[in-house]
Amino acid sequence: MAEPRRRLRDGFANGLHKTAIALILIPFLVNVFLLLPGTFQTANSNGAQEIALSSFSMVSVSTPLPRPEPRLTSQFNGIIPSNTTNAFLVTLQHFPNAFTWSWPDAPSPNLTSGILHRGPSTSFDPFTLIETLPALFELPPDEYQCLESHYWPPDKAMACTNPFWTAVLHNRFLMCPLPKGTKDEIEGMSEHEWDRIRLWCYGLAAAYAVLPAVHESFMAGMFVLSLRRFDDYLPKEMSVEPEIGRGFLLVAWGGAVASVVAFFCVLARSGLTRPRGWMEQQGLEPLLVDDDADN
Repeated sequence: MAEPRRRLRDGFANGLHKTAIALILIPFLVNVFLLLPGTFQTANSNGAQEIALSSFSMVSVSTPLPRPEPRLTSQFNGIIPSNTTNAFLVTLQHFPNAFTWSWPDAPSPNLTSGILHRGPSTSFDPFTLIETLPALFELPPDEYQCLESHYWPPDKAMACTNPFWTAVLHNRFLMCPLPKGTKDEIEGMSEHEWDRIRLWCYGLAAAYAVLPAVHESFMAGMFVLSLRRFDDYLPKEMSVEPEIGRGFLLVAWGGAVASVVAFFCVLARSGLTRPRGWMEQQGLEPLLVDDDADN
């Protein structure tokens, strides 16, 4: 009686092991597959080029036009406004390994789709890629001229006639720590206001310097700890003598400390440039100085 039970248990255990092996291969195969969509084009029944496996981009994003089927895509419409609806005609898609555009109703078969970038998404700025499209589509310069503006909102002479590019410019300023405003507003900013922006920039730079130093020191320390266990299996008079390199610590943490000191220098400067009295806070102190000079 015990023997059949043991065989059944062993068979079930082997089945679970084989199932686990099969399942653990699935995420590997899935990730390999997801590197393919968007990286090449295929011809449709009309001979026009389409983005291959376009339904497998990363996240679904609603678009102005209803679609006949759900899509697993990170996409949005833009570039070319429709003459008959409140929609854009070009669809841009962000894949794990590519960034593409599609224009099914393009006047030329050569403009139905294209690949702006192949490779991991961390290696490019999507807005920089999008801004290469006006030349490709031969758009009138007044549609996208606001992209040359360094201020938000742009001067009237630099305004975009295409609302899509106005939105691109606005989003660029939202993602940037530099001040937003008209040319007169930015030129009228006080030193303290600039110091607040410098604090953000220097703080971010310090974080980028400190975090790698912490990570690399931690990994080096863990490696040294594992090497010290070698001594437990060596003769008492022998040791592998592991240690963290002093040169590495000096360089890695020297840069990190320098970035932190730079941040605190700007922080101290911010305190010195902060307006003190009510007149100075309201920007009225120059008027008071001029009045005293007249007297």
